[in-house]
Amino acid sequence: MLDSTSGETWLPMNRKERYFTGTVLPMIVCSDNFSNFGKFLALIDTTYDAAEWESNQIIQFFTECNLRESIFTPEDRNRFANNVPETGHTPDVMILFRRRHRRLLVVIEAKMFDNVTLREMGEQLKLQRQNVLSKLIEPLQLTWDDIIQVALIPTAFVANRQSDKWHDSLGEQVRVVTWEQLISTYKNACKETYFIGILKKALASFADLRGRPTGNADALLTGRNIFDEVYNSSCKYTTMGRQSGWRQALQDVIRDDWSWREYQVRRSGTPNKNWFPISDLSMKLER
Repeated sequence: MLDSTSGETWLPMNRKERYFTGTVLPMIVCSDNFSNFGKFLALIDTTYDAAEWESNQIIQFFTECNLRESIFTPEDRNRFANNVPETGHTPDVMILFRRRHRRLLVVIEAKMFDNVTLREMGEQLKLQRQNVLSKLIEPLQLTWDDIIQVALIPTAFVANRQSDKWHDSLGEQVRVVTWEQLISTYKNACKETYFIGILKKALASFADLRGRPTGNADALLTGRNIFDEVYNSSCKYTTMGRQSGWRQALQDVIRDDWSWREYQVRRSGTPNKNWFPISDLSMKLER
C-alpha cells in the first residue's frame, strides 16, 4: 500500500485519465474474478439488483476501444460492412453482457483531472452516440434501450452545479456516477485495497491536480462564484471570457445556466472579442 508519510520520495501521481479508466477502474470493479461486478451495475442502473450477477457469466470488458480500428478481421469487416465508423471516437470503457433474456451494452466516458465543462463532455457523449453506438445496433442486434451511456466523474467536477442541470448538459439518457460512489460501494466489498487507496489519494488531491486554464485565462470560475465575489467586493478579476462572447453569456443567463457554468477570467485586459467586463454579467443579474 502506498504510504506517503514514510519520508521517502515517490513518483508523482499519474494524472492521465486513461490510467484511471484502463487500470484503476477495472482493478476495482473486476476484482475477485468479477464476483462483485454486480455492485457496479447497480450503481449505474438502480433497477439492477447486485445479487443478479453471476461471476461466471460471459462478459466483454474493453478499455480504450476504438471501433473503427477494431473492425479488422474478414469476419468482422463482413458483419460491420454497413456500419464502419467514419471517425475514431474511442469510449473509455465498453462492457457487453447478458441480463436475463437480453444483452446490455454499457459505455463509459470518464473524467478525472481534465479541464473540461459538463457541456463539453455532453458534446463528446453525443458524438459517441452518433459515430460509435449507432454503428453497433445492427451488428450486435441491440436497440437503443439496450445501451446505457455513463458519465463517470469526480464529485468536485460538478461542485457548485445544480444536479438537476446535469442532464441539460450531458443528455437525458446519460447516467451519472461519481468516483466517490465507486469508493463507497467497493471499500468493504473487495480484497483490492491498493487501487481504492490510489483513487482516494487522487480525489483528495483533486484541487491541486486538476488541469489549469490555458491561453488567455488566469483562472476558471463558475458564474455563481463570480457573482458572489463581485457582491462581496472580493473579486480580483475584471474580465471574463466565453465562446461567442457576451452574446452567448447572455443566453446562459436567459437559460439559467450561468450559475454552474465555468467561465475563464482575467485580472485585466480583453484579449479578443470573446472577452467582456465582469460588470456586464453582474449588472445583468442584478436587474
